[in-house]
Amino acid sequence: MSGTGQTTVLVTGLHPVGRGVDRPEQVVVAGDGRVFASDKASAVAELVDENTVRRMGQAGGEPNGIALDRNGHFLIANFGLVVLQDLDPLTGAITAVLGGQLDGRPLRWLNFVLVDSVGALWCSVSTMADDVVDTIARGTADGFIFRVAPDRRSAQVVADAVSFPNCMALDRNEDYLYVVRTVAADVVRFPVRGETLGPQQRFGPPLGGRRPDEFGPQHSQFLAKQQLCRR
Repeated sequence: MSGTGQTTVLVTGLHPVGRGVDRPEQVVVAGDGRVFASDKASAVAELVDENTVRRMGQAGGEPNGIALDRNGHFLIANFGLVVLQDLDPLTGAITAVLGGQLDGRPLRWLNFVLVDSVGALWCSVSTMADDVVDTIARGTADGFIFRVAPDRRSAQVVADAVSFPNCMALDRNEDYLYVVRTVAADVVRFPVRGETLGPQQRFGPPLGGRRPDEFGPQHSQFLAKQQLCRR
């Protein structure tokens, strides 16, 4: 325990389980132990062993969050492509579940998707702005969460004005939806009330902080330059 009240956890015994995946934003472990990751070079990649990757589909854009449904298909939150996709791992066929916009809100920065026990999909959109870098720099809270019905014939926004919602999880009883807010550097939770969500609640301590000089137009330009350097 440090003097700041924070605990340092030592992590040992790490070893690689796969190499060669392009932008593995999320990793999913199936019930049979197989390991999959989102893959910009295809759609989803199975990490067969440390040096063997089996690629499936061709999603385009940037596959971000992925999830397995009850039929063994993958759901793909395609970050920047404005579409939630379904991947059949046997054929590689990709179909659009939802795209464009929902209730006037663009799905461009669709970040994460998870499947609940009844087959409904819960998805996060990090921002409605065209410039995601500007949203990160300014800390604008204009993200939202939506739910797709189990039959996938309807969808509705269930939480609005969320600060850059990223990955999410449901607890065992599906009483709460837990959401990581990247820019706010914390976790919040929403009570699950049937097909919608209750008011946002803080959960746990802050996970970091941002200095005042990390916000604003100048920092937006700095982040944009960093993105160009990585390309």
